[in-house]
Parts: sequence; structure tokens; C-alpha cells
Amino acid sequence: MVLEVDESNNVRNAQISLGDPFTDDCNGNRVADTCDLLLATSSDCNVNNIPDECEVDCNTNGTPDDCDIAGASDDVNTNGIPDECEDCNNNGTVDSQDIANLTSDDCNSNGVPDECEPDCNGNNIADECDIAKGTSFDCNENQIPDSCELATNDCNTNGSPDDCDLMFSTPDCNTNAIPDECEDNSDNDGDGVPAVCDNCPDDPNPSQTDTDGDGIGDACDVARADGPSRSRELLSPLIDRGRFGPGRASVLT
Repeated sequence: MVLEVDESNNVRNAQISLGDPFTDDCNGNRVADTCDLLLATSSDCNVNNIPDECEVDCNTNGTPDDCDIAGASDDVNTNGIPDECEDCNNNGTVDSQDIANLTSDDCNSNGVPDECEPDCNGNNIADECDIAKGTSFDCNENQIPDSCELATNDCNTNGSPDDCDLMFSTPDCNTNAIPDECEDNSDNDGDGVPAVCDNCPDDPNPSQTDTDGDGIGDACDVARADGPSRSRELLSPLIDRGRFGPGRASVLT
């Protein structure tokens, strides 16, 4: 309310602000919250001038949590949260009480009963504790027991996640994070280097020498330094009666 008074403090004008429907409209119904409450289109069980639908309602029963607690919900730990919202194992007891009463373990002391934590391998030990106790390995330190990654991350089925294989010297010649043994192992030229990594897949070159560093091995590189015999083969379609291109050039020998 805004009051306009004269020199004698007599009220000359009074204005009541009902709020801006665009900035004071928590439920997005294009009606100012004040009007919602005045018109009873919204309830305000705790009389805090905020429509109930805009308040925290952890159990989604349409009643703000503090009103739930004042009525039908318990709050044994007096933290302002209805007990039914803090019972992850649905045993009717607040999680903190479960832990305090030793009806639930909490191996990592995070306030969450172990049975409510991730247990990917189903051994009844929370994954974090599994790793901490050494009952499960976690070679890549991603907080997931290795045994739970094998279905999608063990291409060579050796019982170790692929990224761990690579950390321990399993070859990955093209550095694509996939062990070489899981890729195309064909070796067309028989030089012992898989075609996927061979810089001359059709020409034997076990040393993979690449003098000019252009990614093409000397054995099949037109510009290599050890002779033109392969160059002749590659450029033969361009050679015509001793001519290379439009101008004369020395005939390759």
C-alpha cells in the first residue's frame, strides 16, 4: 500500500499494489501472486504470502512441506523435511535413524544407507566402498568397479577395461583408444604391421620408415629418397613417350 499525506499527515490518497503479473507470478498463471491469494485461486497454508504451489513439496502431495509437518507428516530429526522424503529404502524409518540404529550400514559415512547406493556388481557392497576396500579393482580410477565395465569396455575379452589395457602397454598404433587387436588385423603386404596402421599398406615396409615425415612410408612415397622405381609405377599414367605433363622432363628410370 502506498499512502500520500499532506503537511498535517492527513491521508490524501491511498494506493494498493497487487503486484506485477509478469514479475510476481510464481505459478505462471499470468495473475499476480497477491491476487491469486486474494481471489482464493491459490492457497497459502502457512500464511507467508506465497502460493502453496510455489513452495517446496518433496512428496508431491500438493501441500508445502512445512504444512505437511504441521499436519500429517512426521519430522523426527526436525530438519524441516517430511520423513517420507528421507527414507530411501522405504522401510518406514528415516535414513539417518536407520544408520544411527545400525539397521543400515553407511560404509562411506555419507549419510546414505548402503543399500541405497550404486552396487553395479550386486555384491551388496556400495561401489565406492568396494573400491576403497580393495574387493573390486578400479584401474582407470573412474569410481566404477572394473567388473561393471567389461560388457561395453573390454573388446578383447581379457577381463580388463580397454582403457586400462592401453595404460599398460597394449598397442594402439593409431592412438584411437581401441587396442590394435580389436581392429582390422589384416596385413595385406605381409610386413607384420596391421593395415590400419601401415603407412604403406600394399608395400612391405616393416620398418615403417618415412623420411620426409608426410605420413606415407618411403616404400610407397613418390618423393622418397631411395629411388624412383615406385614413382614410375605411380606416375606411369602421366608419362607419355618421354614426356611428363605438358613440358618435357627426364624419363624416369
